[in-house]
Amino acid sequence: MSPPERFSSPRQSEGRRGAAVLLFGVLLTLAGTLVPMALVPSASIAPSVEMGSLAGPLGNTFYPGVILSGGSNGTASFLGGIGVYDKPTDFSLPVLAGLSIGPTGPRVQNWTPAIASEFAQGGVYGIGWNGSTWLFGGQRFAGGSNMGALVTLRDGTTTNWSEGVAGFFGGGGIFSIGWNGTAWLIGGNSTRGPVLLSWEGGVFRDLSGRLVGHEPRGWVQLLEWNGAEWLVGGGGIFGLLRGAEYSDLIPRSPIVGNGVFSGAWTGTSWIVGGFGGRLGIVEGPSSAVVPLPIPAEYSQMVTLVVIDADGSLLVGGRGVGPTGGDTPVLLQSSGMGAGVLWTDLSGRIPVDFAGGEIQGAVPAPFLGTDAYWIVGEGNYNLTTGHGVGALGLLAWGPGP
Repeated sequence: MSPPERFSSPRQSEGRRGAAVLLFGVLLTLAGTLVPMALVPSASIAPSVEMGSLAGPLGNTFYPGVILSGGSNGTASFLGGIGVYDKPTDFSLPVLAGLSIGPTGPRVQNWTPAIASEFAQGGVYGIGWNGSTWLFGGQRFAGGSNMGALVTLRDGTTTNWSEGVAGFFGGGGIFSIGWNGTAWLIGGNSTRGPVLLSWEGGVFRDLSGRLVGHEPRGWVQLLEWNGAEWLVGGGGIFGLLRGAEYSDLIPRSPIVGNGVFSGAWTGTSWIVGGFGGRLGIVEGPSSAVVPLPIPAEYSQMVTLVVIDADGSLLVGGRGVGPTGGDTPVLLQSSGMGAGVLWTDLSGRIPVDFAGGEIQGAVPAPFLGTDAYWIVGEGNYNLTTGHGVGALGLLAWGPGP
């Protein structure tokens, strides 16, 4: 069973490449020098944006490949995804890289050898940090079938937990990881459909029965925690989990194709994005889902939603280029109401993403309050499935 669409989002029709529409909420080092960046002012309705390419420090990591997941612990980040991918045979290799800032700029360290056997012929699609331990989730291929892969990293030592989840993710994989302060939430799929587990005190607990799925081969790919409830999204999955109660939001969702792969909390409501380049606001005690207008021509898929301190949005993903191929998109809003105005920043995306898409954003608080790594791929070939991992640094500062 192929991974899903996403940043953790893959394209459902494209095998393992599909397992990640930036799971970011969940979200790391080759020596290199930071590429100089020029300040790029946006329209007066929005803060100014500083963007730059980090292709140099990335080197041969994710080349070929695609960055599909990421996580940050406040001082460093990890990036996950796949390297070699061959679409005709559905063969892939996992990649895991650490990204930090050294005296000369960004540094990338290839961690793939440490997890290669656990994620063999698969990929790293979910990354989380709980204050002391990293958790990496994804997919491997063994014994003629896909299955979930789960590995922790603490104090430089990895521990393989894949056997503990083998009975839950058979024929599928793990595509999302979240932490709420006391327990992990782990999402993905199996041959039976969407899978959701909690992991606390070394005990895995199956919560899949609480979900309401709308696709027979659906999956969980988005897990975001706001302090009181989980936002759960994926293929055929969109709802809120409060304690033991799950509220299915798909019947009132403006997202076409039942795919919700990105989301962020404003402090009072959820902003969600997914298939069809659609956005929605989940608001009020009734959890009504209100469409948030977005220029339809700018995106086929919204895989990135970031909320700035001033209440404006940064939205990114994939659109259609002038010749019909994939093209990365990035928009910035003036607010979140019905009369929202958008500034198109797509022309300022680093050239590394050309012919591909943005998969998500990873917080980089060690570089500033509103600093993010934007990740994804460029130069995607629809026939072979080959692409090149793309990485950029985005600083979202106050406007003029």
